[in-house]
Amino acid sequence: MKTIQIVSPFLSGHGGTETVIGMVMSNQELKQSYHFQLFLSSGTSDSSWIDKFELSSDQVKSAPSNKIIQLGTIIAYFANSKSDIVICMTGRIVEIAFYVRKVFHKKYKIVSWIHFSLFDEKNVRYNKLHLADRHLAISSGIVEQLVSLGINEEDCYLVYNPVNVEKQVVINNKVKNEFVFIGRPELQGQKNLYEMFSILQQLKNYWHLTIYGSGEGLEETKKFVEDNGIINHVTFEGWVAEPWKHIHSATAVLLTSRYEGFPMVLVESLSHGIPVISSDCPVGPKDIVDNKHNGFLYTLGNIKQAALYLNSLNESTPLFSTENVKNSINKFSTVNYNKRFIKALNFEENE
Repeated sequence: MKTIQIVSPFLSGHGGTETVIGMVMSNQELKQSYHFQLFLSSGTSDSSWIDKFELSSDQVKSAPSNKIIQLGTIIAYFANSKSDIVICMTGRIVEIAFYVRKVFHKKYKIVSWIHFSLFDEKNVRYNKLHLADRHLAISSGIVEQLVSLGINEEDCYLVYNPVNVEKQVVINNKVKNEFVFIGRPELQGQKNLYEMFSILQQLKNYWHLTIYGSGEGLEETKKFVEDNGIINHVTFEGWVAEPWKHIHSATAVLLTSRYEGFPMVLVESLSHGIPVISSDCPVGPKDIVDNKHNGFLYTLGNIKQAALYLNSLNESTPLFSTENVKNSINKFSTVNYNKRFIKALNFEENE
């Protein structure tokens, strides 16, 4: 059995990255081939996600909060590593793993596993990714970005992210103009909610948006909603550990991001039979959204196009059947994910 150490940057505890790490490490099929360990190189602000996936204290270690001590701890972690593979989630971590392997004559393979668009998230440090032996890409856009850096395409494995398609409860999607956003409320940042509100204000009829999420931009978003007279159209639920248990009906889930990696909220929505409308941002949405079967991609910044798509969902004849929406993401099922993941980490020949 191979030992795999996953080394992450700081994790808030509330994002899709945490969900994916937890799903991989607790996956029964993968655990038959690999012994997983997680090292939180900059800690996590909320560790409840670790408990949710029943990860033991033997599996999860964390570096101290002091930045100077952190670096020494990371170096020591790699120097003492007896793993077969280390999976690094930023370019900086790849670089440290590479030089420690060189200096201390370690035998582990280095695999990058980046969860954001390489060129839009500053913490990725994409200029160090070429030091990895192999790359797990969570979207086709990340493969393209890696290749543009001069990395051999054969070393880039498109694995996507997993979702438990078969276990999800179907949610009523027959309501009109009842939209949902799940994520950090940011007006001008990555999540780009200013654009979402601009789109919604173009709709012909009454609309309502429920926002699940918290963060530094929450108060600014609330003030914007109040100042623009749309407070009766928006409900702020704050951060909820399992929002899908609270969503009983929705017309669509919305995403207006400037960039992503592989937006789990989209596949989670589709797994419940709810269509999605997303910006065609770099990277990830185009792998998930199919205009014929499960929702619409609009050009980032094109308010009129997005509003047209939202209005079309209120037609008397449903555009997307619940069955088609749910079935559209079968390629992301845990069964199919496992096959891709195992092939990549067994260093089998890429196709």
